[in-house]
Amino acid sequence: MNKIKDFTDAERAAYSQAYIDLIMNIEEIENFLSQEEVDKRFFKRKVHLIKDYLEKLDEADRLADGKGPLDFLKSDEQYKKDALKFKSGIIDDLNKLKLCHTCKCGSCVNECKFKSCHYCSYNSKVVGCDKERYYVTTGMAPITLYSNDEHRDVHFEVVGLLTDDFSNKHYIYLVERNNKENQHILEYCKYTNGSVDYLSIDEELLDKVYDIFVGFDCYE
Repeated sequence: MNKIKDFTDAERAAYSQAYIDLIMNIEEIENFLSQEEVDKRFFKRKVHLIKDYLEKLDEADRLADGKGPLDFLKSDEQYKKDALKFKSGIIDDLNKLKLCHTCKCGSCVNECKFKSCHYCSYNSKVVGCDKERYYVTTGMAPITLYSNDEHRDVHFEVVGLLTDDFSNKHYIYLVERNNKENQHILEYCKYTNGSVDYLSIDEELLDKVYDIFVGFDCYE
């Protein structure tokens, strides 16, 4: 009797559709783009890892399904542990591929003007892109800023980060965690030493940037 079937079924359900869709996306973009351009996509280079993990789950099931006179004494936990150990070695890539599954870049057949996946962090994905100048990513961790007016720390969720490729500037859209009415769009400046500044912008630019976020359906 296979004692880890619930585990392997749940893991397959978590990754199988992403694998199928990413393979289909790759086949589609290969019809329009050079192989060099396709190979810039993170999911093209890494999608095989999902297949490798699914095959590891199949192997665990085959071993757990093994029959014998002492089958009732058999422990399948080792097969589960082996699968999880394999997964732990590629977990960052698996998590990123899950994001690629719902990223706008996944099915984009345009030659990327934004260095493709080069600057995309492991916890981010593109949710809006005009193919020329602007793109919005999500996935940044919440931040805490001090309010001089209220004399308190304010905890914000990050709705999105807009990049203006023409000006090489970035704008962050913040919403207070416990007060959705408290929203801000600030210029986001990250320096080579890792420090970050959040700078206010004038009203005209604020309206323009907000409209871009709305146009990409990324707003609260």
